[in-house]
Amino acid sequence: MTGATSRESNRTPPAFRAPSGPFADLFRAFTGRPIYDPSAIRAPALIVRGDADTTSTDADSRRLLRDLGSDVKRYRTIASGSHFAFFERPAPLLFEACEEFLETSSFD
Repeated sequence: MTGATSRESNRTPPAFRAPSGPFADLFRAFTGRPIYDPSAIRAPALIVRGDADTTSTDADSRRLLRDLGSDVKRYRTIASGSHFAFFERPAPLLFEACEEFLETSSFD
């Protein structure tokens, strides 16, 4: 076996180990145990979600907005956007929302 090593390197067929940290993080998030404390985030924040996003629900996003420790925080919904709105037709709406946030927010 070349590259990554494994305790089971003499296994037939050969195998390798893949980090599963992101899956563990997603599992925690989906079971109501976030991997961070949103109240510790003090930086200005813009939460943007597509209205067709089934991964980050409106309720989840609004709860995050509520729990953020920042005094400067906004929430925007992009019509006809999914979780990957930046790759989709409504991408210009996402970029406009970001630009507006940057131009009108105080970053002290």
